[in-house]
Amino acid sequence: MGESKSKTYTITDIAKASDVTVASVSKYVKREKLKPVKTGQNNAKFFSHKDFEDIVAYYKSKRQDGKANHVQTTKDDVIAKQSETIELLKQQLAEKDKQIERQNTQIDHLTTAVGNIGDLTKQVAKLTENAQQLQLVEKVNVNESELVKPVNDEKNDDEKQEHGAIWRWFHGKD
Repeated sequence: MGESKSKTYTITDIAKASDVTVASVSKYVKREKLKPVKTGQNNAKFFSHKDFEDIVAYYKSKRQDGKANHVQTTKDDVIAKQSETIELLKQQLAEKDKQIERQNTQIDHLTTAVGNIGDLTKQVAKLTENAQQLQLVEKVNVNESELVKPVNDEKNDDEKQEHGAIWRWFHGKD
Protein backbone atom coordinates (compact mmCIF):
# COMPACT_ATOMS: atom_id res chain seq x y z
CA MET A 1 0.00 0.00 0.00
CA GLY A 2 2.86 2.31 0.61
CA GLU A 3 3.70 2.06 -3.07
CA SER A 4 0.21 3.01 -4.30
CA LYS A 5 0.30 6.22 -2.31
CA SER A 6 3.59 7.21 -3.90
CA LYS A 7 2.42 6.28 -7.36
CA THR A 8 2.04 9.18 -9.79
CA TYR A 9 -0.57 9.69 -12.49
CA THR A 10 -0.66 11.59 -15.77
CA ILE A 11 -3.58 13.74 -16.78
CA THR A 12 -4.58 10.99 -19.23
CA ASP A 13 -4.60 8.37 -16.40
CA ILE A 14 -6.74 10.66 -14.23
CA ALA A 15 -9.13 11.37 -17.13
CA LYS A 16 -9.63 7.64 -17.81
CA ALA A 17 -10.22 6.88 -14.13
CA SER A 18 -12.64 9.83 -13.83
CA ASP A 19 -14.41 8.97 -17.11
CA VAL A 20 -13.98 12.50 -18.41
CA THR A 21 -11.91 14.11 -21.16
CA VAL A 22 -8.26 15.07 -20.84
CA ALA A 23 -9.31 18.69 -21.48
CA SER A 24 -11.68 18.60 -18.48
CA VAL A 25 -8.93 17.34 -16.19
CA SER A 26 -6.51 19.94 -17.56
CA LYS A 27 -9.04 22.70 -16.83
CA TYR A 28 -9.54 21.35 -13.30
CA VAL A 29 -5.76 21.30 -12.72
CA LYS A 30 -5.43 24.90 -13.90
CA ARG A 31 -8.46 26.09 -11.94
CA GLU A 32 -7.24 24.43 -8.72
CA LYS A 33 -3.63 25.43 -9.47
CA LEU A 34 -2.33 21.91 -8.88
CA LYS A 35 1.39 21.39 -9.32
CA PRO A 36 2.73 18.16 -10.82
CA VAL A 37 5.14 16.19 -8.62
CA LYS A 38 7.34 15.47 -11.61
CA THR A 39 7.61 16.02 -15.33
CA GLY A 40 8.46 13.13 -17.68
CA GLN A 41 9.33 12.68 -21.32
CA ASN A 42 7.60 14.95 -23.80
CA ASN A 43 6.70 17.28 -20.94
CA ALA A 44 4.25 14.76 -19.43
CA LYS A 45 3.05 15.94 -16.02
CA PHE A 46 2.68 13.47 -13.16
CA PHE A 47 0.42 14.16 -10.18
CA SER A 48 0.42 12.64 -6.75
CA HIS A 49 -1.95 9.93 -5.56
CA LYS A 50 -3.73 12.52 -3.37
CA ASP A 51 -4.34 14.79 -6.38
CA PHE A 52 -5.52 11.72 -8.29
CA GLU A 53 -8.03 10.81 -5.56
CA ASP A 54 -9.25 14.41 -5.24
CA ILE A 55 -9.84 14.76 -8.98
CA VAL A 56 -11.57 11.36 -9.30
CA ALA A 57 -13.74 12.14 -6.24
CA TYR A 58 -14.65 15.54 -7.65
CA TYR A 59 -15.87 14.10 -10.96
CA LYS A 60 -17.58 11.19 -9.21
CA SER A 61 -19.53 13.55 -6.94
CA LYS A 62 -20.28 15.86 -9.84
CA ARG A 63 -21.56 12.93 -11.89
CA GLN A 64 -23.71 11.64 -9.01
CA ASP A 65 -25.12 15.05 -8.23
CA GLY A 66 -25.68 15.80 -11.87
CA LYS A 67 -26.98 12.39 -12.91
CA ALA A 68 -29.28 11.77 -9.97
CA ASN A 69 -31.12 15.01 -10.50
CA HIS A 70 -30.09 15.90 -13.99
CA VAL A 71 -31.09 12.75 -15.89
CA GLN A 72 -34.59 12.51 -14.43
CA THR A 73 -35.01 16.24 -14.35
CA THR A 74 -33.71 16.54 -17.87
CA LYS A 75 -36.22 14.04 -19.23
CA ASP A 76 -39.03 15.60 -17.24
CA ASP A 77 -37.86 19.07 -18.16
CA VAL A 78 -37.62 18.17 -21.82
CA ILE A 79 -41.09 16.65 -21.80
CA ALA A 80 -42.53 19.59 -19.88
CA LYS A 81 -40.77 22.09 -22.15
CA GLN A 82 -41.97 20.30 -25.26
CA SER A 83 -45.51 20.19 -23.87
CA GLU A 84 -45.36 23.93 -23.16
CA THR A 85 -44.02 24.54 -26.66
CA ILE A 86 -46.78 22.42 -28.19
CA GLU A 87 -49.43 24.34 -26.23
CA LEU A 88 -47.90 27.66 -27.24
CA LEU A 89 -47.83 26.57 -30.89
CA LYS A 90 -51.45 25.43 -30.66
CA GLN A 91 -52.42 28.85 -29.29
CA GLN A 92 -50.47 30.57 -32.05
CA LEU A 93 -52.17 28.38 -34.68
CA ALA A 94 -55.59 29.17 -33.22
CA GLU A 95 -54.77 32.90 -33.35
CA LYS A 96 -53.53 32.58 -36.94
CA ASP A 97 -56.74 30.72 -37.86
CA LYS A 98 -58.76 33.61 -36.39
CA GLN A 99 -56.67 36.11 -38.36
CA ILE A 100 -57.17 34.12 -41.56
CA GLU A 101 -60.92 33.96 -40.92
CA ARG A 102 -61.04 37.75 -40.39
CA GLN A 103 -59.05 38.28 -43.59
CA ASN A 104 -61.38 35.94 -45.51
CA THR A 105 -64.37 37.91 -44.22
CA GLN A 106 -62.73 41.17 -45.30
CA ILE A 107 -61.99 39.69 -48.73
CA ASP A 108 -65.63 38.62 -49.07
CA HIS A 109 -66.81 42.13 -48.13
CA LEU A 110 -64.38 43.73 -50.57
CA THR A 111 -65.42 41.35 -53.33
CA THR A 112 -69.07 42.26 -52.71
CA ALA A 113 -68.18 45.96 -52.72
CA VAL A 114 -66.32 45.60 -56.02
CA GLY A 115 -69.35 43.81 -57.46
CA ASN A 116 -71.60 46.63 -56.24
CA ILE A 117 -69.28 49.19 -57.79
CA GLY A 118 -69.52 47.29 -61.08
CA ASP A 119 -73.32 47.34 -60.85
CA LEU A 120 -73.31 51.06 -60.03
CA THR A 121 -70.99 51.72 -62.95
CA LYS A 122 -73.44 49.95 -65.27
CA GLN A 123 -76.30 52.00 -63.84
CA VAL A 124 -74.35 55.24 -64.30
CA ALA A 125 -73.59 54.26 -67.89
CA LYS A 126 -77.30 53.55 -68.50
CA LEU A 127 -78.33 56.87 -66.90
CA THR A 128 -75.73 58.70 -68.98
CA GLU A 129 -77.06 57.06 -72.12
CA ASN A 130 -80.63 58.02 -71.14
CA ALA A 131 -79.54 61.61 -70.46
CA GLN A 132 -77.88 61.79 -73.87
CA GLN A 133 -81.03 60.48 -75.52
CA LEU A 134 -83.10 63.10 -73.68
CA GLN A 135 -80.75 65.82 -74.89
CA LEU A 136 -81.13 64.59 -78.46
CA VAL A 137 -84.92 64.60 -78.12
CA GLU A 138 -84.84 68.15 -76.71
CA LYS A 139 -82.66 69.29 -79.61
CA VAL A 140 -85.12 67.77 -82.05
CA ASN A 141 -88.01 69.53 -80.24
CA VAL A 142 -86.12 72.82 -80.33
CA ASN A 143 -85.44 72.34 -84.02
CA GLU A 144 -89.09 71.48 -84.63
CA SER A 145 -90.18 74.59 -82.71
CA GLU A 146 -87.90 76.66 -84.94
CA LEU A 147 -89.68 75.14 -87.89
CA VAL A 148 -92.90 76.43 -86.39
CA LYS A 149 -91.57 80.01 -86.44
CA PRO A 150 -91.89 80.31 -90.16
CA VAL A 151 -95.58 79.69 -89.58
CA ASN A 152 -95.52 82.83 -87.42
CA ASP A 153 -93.77 84.57 -90.27
CA GLU A 154 -96.60 83.50 -92.52
CA LYS A 155 -98.95 85.01 -89.95
CA ASN A 156 -97.04 88.23 -90.33
CA ASP A 157 -97.59 87.94 -94.03
CA ASP A 158 -101.27 87.45 -93.26
CA GLU A 159 -101.16 90.56 -91.10
CA LYS A 160 -99.54 92.33 -94.01
CA GLN A 161 -102.37 91.26 -96.19
CA GLU A 162 -104.95 92.59 -93.68
CA HIS A 163 -103.69 96.09 -94.33
CA GLY A 164 -104.21 97.49 -97.64
CA ALA A 165 -101.64 98.82 -99.98
CA ILE A 166 -102.47 102.38 -99.10
CA TRP A 167 -101.97 101.82 -95.42
CA ARG A 168 -98.66 100.17 -96.05
CA TRP A 169 -97.70 103.04 -98.33
CA PHE A 170 -98.41 105.61 -95.61
CA HIS A 171 -96.70 103.65 -92.89
CA GLY A 172 -93.76 102.77 -95.03
CA LYS A 173 -94.05 99.09 -94.68
CA ASP A 174 -93.68 96.79 -97.54
